[in-house]
Amino acid sequence: DGFEEADSEEQKQGKAYKENNINSIKSIHIPSGVKTLEKGAFTNCYSLETVTLPEGLEKICEGAFACCDAIKSVTIPSTVKIIEGYVFYQCYGLSEITIGKNTESIGEYAFLSCKNLTSVKLPDSVNAVGTGCFASCYGLTKAELSSSITEIPDYCFYDTSVSEIKLHKGVTKIGD
Repeated sequence: DGFEEADSEEQKQGKAYKENNINSIKSIHIPSGVKTLEKGAFTNCYSLETVTLPEGLEKICEGAFACCDAIKSVTIPSTVKIIEGYVFYQCYGLSEITIGKNTESIGEYAFLSCKNLTSVKLPDSVNAVGTGCFASCYGLTKAELSSSITEIPDYCFYDTSVSEIKLHKGVTKIGD
């Protein structure tokens, strides 16, 4: 399978994050019962087109789908509370994302360089987004932020085509 034996679980996860280059996977159906997608779980699966995430999933860790160029659409289940940083980094084909109604936070650079993403609507449950969350999403023209967000971090919409952002009254700080 191309992986060397690793002593600890952390080493195994790190090795998978760096070396996972499985180009033949086109579809992934995560079974019910899975609560967490670990760091780099499907990084560099360049041919991955379809991802089905189950209700019951609670957390998507850093870089889980980074550099999966062929993914076009993802629906985050309502049970996911945390989307960590870089989860969809350089998913160039991603044009549609539906965020679950109970998601609370989206990490830094989570959608960095998703150049075909055109709009985003964050449910009211989202109370925090990380630095550069949508940076370099060149096709992004419209964003509707959650009414729970009080801060828009630095570079959140850097290098996008956003011409319309819907903010709510609770926003007290807007970064660079």
